[in-house]
Amino acid sequence: MPELALPVRELNAVRNFDAAKRRRSAETLQPDERFLMPEKTWTFEAGDRVPEWLMRQTNCVLRFDRDAVVVESNSEYLIYPASTMSADDTIVMAEIIDERRDAEVEQVMPIVAHTTPRSMSLN
Repeated sequence: MPELALPVRELNAVRNFDAAKRRRSAETLQPDERFLMPEKTWTFEAGDRVPEWLMRQTNCVLRFDRDAVVVESNSEYLIYPASTMSADDTIVMAEIIDERRDAEVEQVMPIVAHTTPRSMSLN
């Protein structure tokens, strides 16, 4: 079956219509809403290794000490426990590889840690 080809004039008309439609939809958004990216969410179980995209690790291994949810929102990571925890509890534990060397942990983006589970809305 041959491919359907549009004449250049019609193709340009389709592109211009799509561009105008995108412009109109962007104009109806508030300035704060125009460049918001959708949230990304990951779940981790206690004992899972903390990924390098969340925290860079040198001479240590970071593991989640409890079940957790990580949300990327507005250029920061939000870490929520799966169940309520006290302010003294830890959500991430570090295991030092070589005690004779310094261990380093560097956050890739700002991190906000919470002590209560993330509220889930169906709306």
